Amino acid sequence: VELTRIGHFYLEDFGPAIDTVKQRMVEVFEANLDNLRLLFVYNKELSDRLYGGISGGDLLKRSSFLSRAALEIINKDKYSCNPDFILTHDWSTSLVRSYQMLSDNYKDSYAATIPLVHILHNAGIAYQGRFNLIENESSVWENLGLDNRHLDVFLEGDESTLNLSKAGCILNSHGIMTVSRPYANQLVSI
Repeated sequence: VELTRIGHFYLEDFGPAIDTVKQRMVEVFEANLDNLRLLFVYNKELSDRLYGGISGGDLLKRSSFLSRAALEIINKDKYSCNPDFILTHDWSTSLVRSYQMLSDNYKDSYAATIPLVHILHNAGIAYQGRFNLIENESSVWENLGLDNRHLDVFLEGDESTLNLSKAGCILNSHGIMTVSRPYANQLVSI
């Protein structure tokens, strides 16, 4: 599909290495496929990959960026994005629901009123978006920009591991789907 750049905006960057507020530019692109309008976000530092070869803190920063950028597009009138529902996939976008409900930037916004359904493609331990809370003597929690009072929703029982899939499922009251009925049956029998 052909992509057309339709605008840009800036998102605040979070994390322990940030001494001052850093703004990252989010470029917005549009494509049309038959009668389906598709919107894409891009940032030259964070859009080069989402998986592999990078630290947990970096993966959280990328997931946070992607999730918040989606909500920003919905909240900005200039993009005319008024979805009936939001569909997120696996841990990398499970933060959308967390931001809808917990972030002071979004919980009272238009985007927070849109129902969200989360799809679990693979709930294996390696696919849940699990991160050590402390990395290089810093808390990776800071990369999410959420208040500390919400940390317990993300923590596993050992209290040293963040689990994005866990938080996405706990916070989602609209629905959780799996990729197949046998997989759904397997998950509820665990």
